[in-house]
Amino acid sequence: MNDYESKILETLKQSGEYRYSSDMLSKSREIATMKGLEQGGLIRIKSQTIGYCIADVL
Repeated sequence: MNDYESKILETLKQSGEYRYSSDMLSKSREIATMKGLEQGGLIRIKSQTIGYCIADVL
C-alpha cells in the first residue's frame, strides 16, 4: 500500500470524507488512487465532486 492509499483510507475511516489537494498533480493522483481503492474492493464511493469524495471503507 502506498502513501496515498494509506492517507486516503485513514481519512475515510475517521470522517467518511476526503478533501482533495489544491495541487493539480496531487489531486489527479488522489483521484486515481480513489478509483483503484474502489476497484480493489476497499472502499465504496457514495459521492464525488471536484473538491472532495464521500466514501465508505469496506
